[in-house]
Amino acid sequence: MTTTPAQSSETSHVMQALVGMITEVLGEEDFGIGPTTSFKDEIGFKSIQFIALAELIQERYVDIDFVTWFSGKPLEQIVALRVGDVADFIVASSRAARAISARRIAGSLVWPT
Repeated sequence: MTTTPAQSSETSHVMQALVGMITEVLGEEDFGIGPTTSFKDEIGFKSIQFIALAELIQERYVDIDFVTWFSGKPLEQIVALRVGDVADFIVASSRAARAISARRIAGSLVWPT
């Protein structure tokens, strides 16, 4: 799949926001968090920290359902979760939400005759 500059920019903004949220949850400065950073092995996230992160994600990205996405994953996938996986989900879900909103708006337009 080819990435456009707009997609790359959006992913970059989401990554920056996620790093800020992770830093807030940990109470520590960013220590080189990137897309391939593992929540379990490299950051050492515990379940309570995932809950705090989920709350921050839901507050910032109100049009997506992070909690359902996360809680629907099998344990093996949660353990292997990387920061980039969460960023990709947010970007894809945000695009889908925008597309749905655009269709609703377009469907409600009434053109004068």
